[in-house]
Amino acid sequence: MGKQLSPYDTAHELARSILNSEVYGKYVTAKREVESNPEFKEQIVKLRTLQMELDRAQLTGQDLPPDKLIMVRAELARMATINEISSFLDAEGKFIQLFNDIQGIIQKAIEDGFR
Repeated sequence: MGKQLSPYDTAHELARSILNSEVYGKYVTAKREVESNPEFKEQIVKLRTLQMELDRAQLTGQDLPPDKLIMVRAELARMATINEISSFLDAEGKFIQLFNDIQGIIQKAIEDGFR
């Protein structure tokens, strides 16, 4: 019978796999690119702040201020025209999707174990 890996060993193996993935590599490269430009970094922080305000309003059941929603959409559209920022947001989205998919796989396996 082969040696069974502990969940910790498997988690470390998964972490190494993520760090060596193309998705992570592109995310790191894009992140470094935007963070090396103070203007790009500031624009992303501004966008994140607007997004958090909208998220907070949704979570508390408040109506989303139409002007803020329009502002976020306009900012996203403007940032999409800047190659470095667009590449960063795309790479970040793909990395988040990878992470969410992995979390979903683990969660489903655990839920199935309870049945």
